[in-house]
Amino acid sequence: MLRHSAAAILNFPNPFNDHALAILLPTSLILSIATIVVGLVVPIVGFYHPFIPITIAPLTLVHHISITWFLYKHRDETLETSFLNHLHAGSILASHGTIRG
Repeated sequence: MLRHSAAAILNFPNPFNDHALAILLPTSLILSIATIVVGLVVPIVGFYHPFIPITIAPLTLVHHISITWFLYKHRDETLETSFLNHLHAGSILASHGTIRG
């Protein structure tokens, strides 16, 4: 049986939690767009509304676009070429450098 998941459709890595990715990433993206719209429309209508969502929602939107791009960019990597492994090795080297002075 052919399995169509969000990871396969979007050409992302196919992790064990691709169903969670399929639900959470688009849902939070839609909610951040809705927050931008509500944050812009409600003050215009005349209701008092704090403007914090206007500053937080674009950052959330950029965050989700970055996650999508990161997953798409690293779709073909293996365990040996993983960005996270390089990041971990870099943190080990940095910690040894700070210990030795």
